[in-house]
Amino acid sequence: MRSPIGFVSFAALTALLTFDSSAQISITSDNRLIVASAENLGVALDDEFKETGLVYPGQPWNESVDASVAGVQAKAMQQSELTSFKITGSGRTEEDAFCGGGCTMYSNAESRIFAEFTVATSTPFSIIGELHALHVNEGVAQSEISLSGSVTGELYTNLAEASKTSVTEQIMFSGTFEPEETYYLSVGCVSHTTETESLGSGTATFEFIIDAGDTDGDGLADGWETNGIDVNGDGTIDLDLPAMGADPMRKDLFIEVDAMTGRAPHISVLPAVIVAFANSPVENPNGTTGITLHPVLDEINLPLRDYPNKFTEFDQDKNAYFGTMTERASANWTNIKAARNLAFRYCIFANTWGGTTSSGLAELPGDDFMVTLGGWNTPGGTPNQQAGTFMHELGHTLFLRHGGDDSIHNKPNYVSVMNYLWQTPAFWSNAFWILDYSRIELPSLNEAMLIEADGLGAPMGAYPVGAYVMFGLPGTPHPNGLRQFQYASLDHGDPVDWNNTGTISMSATSGDINYLYTCTPPPANCYQQPSPNEILNGHDDWSVLWYHIGGHANFSDGVHTSTTDDGEITSEIFEALNSIPPLPSACYADCDKSGSLNIFDYICFGNAYSANDPYADCDGSGSLNVFDYICFGNEYASGCP
Repeated sequence: MRSPIGFVSFAALTALLTFDSSAQISITSDNRLIVASAENLGVALDDEFKETGLVYPGQPWNESVDASVAGVQAKAMQQSELTSFKITGSGRTEEDAFCGGGCTMYSNAESRIFAEFTVATSTPFSIIGELHALHVNEGVAQSEISLSGSVTGELYTNLAEASKTSVTEQIMFSGTFEPEETYYLSVGCVSHTTETESLGSGTATFEFIIDAGDTDGDGLADGWETNGIDVNGDGTIDLDLPAMGADPMRKDLFIEVDAMTGRAPHISVLPAVIVAFANSPVENPNGTTGITLHPVLDEINLPLRDYPNKFTEFDQDKNAYFGTMTERASANWTNIKAARNLAFRYCIFANTWGGTTSSGLAELPGDDFMVTLGGWNTPGGTPNQQAGTFMHELGHTLFLRHGGDDSIHNKPNYVSVMNYLWQTPAFWSNAFWILDYSRIELPSLNEAMLIEADGLGAPMGAYPVGAYVMFGLPGTPHPNGLRQFQYASLDHGDPVDWNNTGTISMSATSGDINYLYTCTPPPANCYQQPSPNEILNGHDDWSVLWYHIGGHANFSDGVHTSTTDDGEITSEIFEALNSIPPLPSACYADCDKSGSLNIFDYICFGNAYSANDPYADCDGSGSLNVFDYICFGNEYASGCP
């Protein structure tokens, strides 16, 4: 029994699109983007049920209205590349009906916006706005937003009953859409009356935002960084990211750090990594550069034990210790944990894994990693070893490999903590070692055609004056597993004697220059084997970091499909590299490389000192002080042979 009785109208519905290549959202529609209907169940008069044919004065009623314009918009957006998809609008149901004495009217009116969509990449989203319900006399008005898919359920509902004629609620809901899921968004308003005379309405105003890139591009939706994360839409913020320092206009990375007893990082380690990220060349929408790293050191008394089965035991500890003790004890822990999983990577400073002295293990990319320096000469590692290894393994979760964008080891043209040569300072590199990812992409090197006059092609000022890097040479390996080696200058314009003849060749030469360490006997999984005629590409690390927690199976709890267990630097390999002496007769005081000492060298050192250049750390203390200036003065006065 259906007859027109009410009036349903929708205010503005708009779709605002910004095109970008960062994510892909598919919107589909069967012309149901807006659907409205009304139903009169009839009138009871003297216990006799009769149909009625009332209409809203002056307004004919169409039982079902297709929003053709909105439908066309939806179809036009299909397969679009966009940064954000935003629908704003409002829905409203109204009733105005009168039935004389002795009769009771029963009626329903409903309006609804409907959208069906998928995402091509793991995508943060937020729904913000407000819902209203209003009713006069007996009856119920309801407004709602519901979402189905892997994020399910009725998110917000307001009811106005006889004792409560008006309800308004601000709404904010956020989460993450995943690929290969179909989601259905429904925004609805319902009005139901059971009175002889009724005037009522249900209304909803809203913004539905799929945030596929977020303003600062750090993988945290703007709504999360502004309001916090409410994973289940109950009005309770489950993770207060703004209180933790999140900024929607500057990139943020959050990491929970736990440690086993006796393996906690030195007090200087996490601040050093924070500084390294803050000094990065990454640009932000607010005009600043750098990334705000939030490594939250939590529990440092996990039981000291080995991880013989890679991530198996790690997962056990994460399940037991992820989140703070207060959070885990909360009745809301399920939602808090879900919110932390959207924003936090997780690290354990552990003892060892796999029965080796490997320095660490990480997902590639992912949200889980470990630092395992328990088998090194200083159990747990020195502060620099801890800092370099932490940043190295974190880099893997950000999708950096040992060669930047590939897994080729020991490239002389790749200066990054991701390269074993630069993961931690060794005796040969300590004077100019920097805790940093690669900032520039040095020219590629073809091992079959090395041009000695071109050198490493570093731009002016890219590296500290006097800095150099090792490369391999043919010949009988050393007893500690090292091949014969030589040094390549990182100074601007310096040639490199790739074939070690003592002169710079005018013709191309060849050499397996990144093959440094031999495995004797070579096991099947030795991290490095002979690799002649490779193309060694440089890489700019900071420009390609994978910030977002999602988009790969590794981001699911207990799933580790792609990790770095193909090889991480061991204590044995580090000690072999650490046995290499520094390049002899390096004249660090000749800053301008004129071949003689002059006032420009003194000015150059002063500028380096002011800029905290490690080159100026002449006494090797790890900090700049008056002794560095004295050291340079003595070197300058002696002529620095």
